[in-house]
Amino acid sequence: MSLSFNVYLRGDTVYAPALAKIDVGHFMEVEPVGMAPVSDEAAVSETIRRAFAAGNPPVAHPTRGNWPKSVLLKYAGCKTWMQFQRRARLWSVEQDGNLWRVTPNRVRPDGRGLEEDTEAAIHWTGLSAAEAACRMAGLVAGAAR
Repeated sequence: MSLSFNVYLRGDTVYAPALAKIDVGHFMEVEPVGMAPVSDEAAVSETIRRAFAAGNPPVAHPTRGNWPKSVLLKYAGCKTWMQFQRRARLWSVEQDGNLWRVTPNRVRPDGRGLEEDTEAAIHWTGLSAAEAACRMAGLVAGAAR
C-alpha cells in the first residue's frame, strides 16, 4: 500500500499535517497538524513520525463551494495560502512498503503555486517509518541552515 505525506518548513517551524485521501484519489491536509522547531531535530523527527503513523485516512470530497481553507493557516498565523507559501518549503513524501521517495517542491515558473522538482527527488530503501522520519528531520534541518 502506498502512502503520501507533506512536510513543510516555514521560518523556524516544521509542519507535518495528516494527509487524508479524498474519495476520488486526491489528498487534502487535515488535523492533526504536528509542529516542531527546526532547531530540535528529535522533536522534528517525532512530529514527522506521527504524521507517518496517521496514514492517509479517507475523507469525502468537499464540494467546490465548501472546500476548506488549509489547516496550516491557523498554525502558521497566516490569512491566505499565498501568504503561507511565500516563506515555506515543501517536501512531498511517498512510501510504498520499505521504499521511500522524498521530492522537494519549487515555485512554479508562472509563480502560482508549487510543483514537485522530480529531478531532485531522493529515494531511500529498507527504512522503517521511524528511520525515514529521522532522515527527513536531518534533511529539513539542513535546508534551514
